[in-house]
Amino acid sequence: MRNFLYNFAKRIISLVLTQEPWNNINTSLYKFKTRHKWIFQLIYGTASDEEIFNNILQRLDGKIEIIMIHSSLNGMIPMYNGNPSKLLSLIISYCKQNNITLAMPTFFGGSNLQAKEHYESGKHVFDVSNTISEMGMLTEIFRRIPGVVRSIHPTHSICALGPLADELTRNHHLADTTFGEGTPFCEMIKYNTIILGLGVKSYSAGTQIHSAEDILKDKYPIALHSDIIPVTCFDQSGNTLIYNLRIRKKDYIYDWKTIRKELKKIGKEWTYKSIPFYLTQANIVTETFIEAAKKGQTIYKLN
Repeated sequence: MRNFLYNFAKRIISLVLTQEPWNNINTSLYKFKTRHKWIFQLIYGTASDEEIFNNILQRLDGKIEIIMIHSSLNGMIPMYNGNPSKLLSLIISYCKQNNITLAMPTFFGGSNLQAKEHYESGKHVFDVSNTISEMGMLTEIFRRIPGVVRSIHPTHSICALGPLADELTRNHHLADTTFGEGTPFCEMIKYNTIILGLGVKSYSAGTQIHSAEDILKDKYPIALHSDIIPVTCFDQSGNTLIYNLRIRKKDYIYDWKTIRKELKKIGKEWTYKSIPFYLTQANIVTETFIEAAKKGQTIYKLN
């Protein structure tokens, strides 16, 4: 009953609030769960690294070539009582044994407009070797592992390890869009790519939806971008390059209700000891949102 009421309240709030207040509520919930973790552990129990890993394995089937993981340890606490490095080691070992490329987002953590403020002054640069991931502890641990390669992009770089890692990451800075042709997100749809949300629900693992707008470009129902700013980037050898970062218009914000609805249709969302998981395929996400856009439906609404 408590679980039902808790999830019901979150659902109602998420439908009526904009994303910023919802983020504040999530932060407050995290603090509450941390302070009173014994209550949640009493109700839901605890989950070890092996339990989390085995829970993921039970949902994987067929030949997988790439696994793209979006994660949040905050979303797993306090039920998760393992060691993130050990959990990552289990996942990496599985990928190596099965010839799977493992990828993770190492994005800039703010909005597109916050990225403009961050980079526009010229005081900040993107250094592929040293700029930290703002997508959670698991992604930062992964970024620092020897052999992991990273794409060059000031807001949406990804890291990868495995046979397709170089192919995924090498041309991101050469592409004229963030999510379209030549980017990791477009490369992923050429392979059997599983998108896994670990400690997150569908909408927090949905970056792939943006591939539709960048693949369609001028054929997308709305003109999203109003500005381009040059961002200084450093590659692995320390060479300087300039990336022209597109900035989305202030007029448009995400239609979270539509995003959640569509992603839940094309994926599997479940919980284990109240820890959220999500699973879908990259090509299905891209195809679904391209087809919607061709019908005039987008993931945006006027601000």
